[in-house]
Amino acid sequence: MHYYNNCYDIPNDPFVNVSLQQITPYSINSVKIINRLVFPITYNEQFYRDIIFKYNINLSRLAVVNNKPVGNICCRIEPSSNHPIVVDNVNEEILYIMTIAVLQQFRRHSIGTLLLNYIINFCKLNTQIKTILLHAQITNKAAISLYIKNGFEIVNIIRGYYKNVDCPDAYLLQKKI
Repeated sequence: MHYYNNCYDIPNDPFVNVSLQQITPYSINSVKIINRLVFPITYNEQFYRDIIFKYNINLSRLAVVNNKPVGNICCRIEPSSNHPIVVDNVNEEILYIMTIAVLQQFRRHSIGTLLLNYIINFCKLNTQIKTILLHAQITNKAAISLYIKNGFEIVNIIRGYYKNVDCPDAYLLQKKI
């Protein structure tokens, strides 16, 4: 039996049956594995504990296809004062996408768009959040294309943002809600 959490979980691609599930202590290892396979950096254990125990549980989701975890999105709410370069109102809260990952073999099936749409719709329902921010490695053309296609814009280049990687520079992207 398969179910969808809400109308935003229904995929556009008829060949992929996707559900978005809450990340729990039981599924956090799947997030760790996906992130290890997708990202050139390693996240520490505190990062994963914070996803489960510190941040709003509605801000992270695990994408599952036929009972197999294939992607995730993990976010947090921050004060806009953390990002004064992009926010007009310093009293506003922003949503920061810490990670969004889809396993290579499941890309180009709208799973990344599905994960982004889940978060965008969360922000639309929470009217105090007017801005979504994320960083992307400037060489990650596929991810940047996905973000721009979904209404994000590049607002800054941060030199040396990533440590111990071939290309340490990142774009800061934002989407206004």
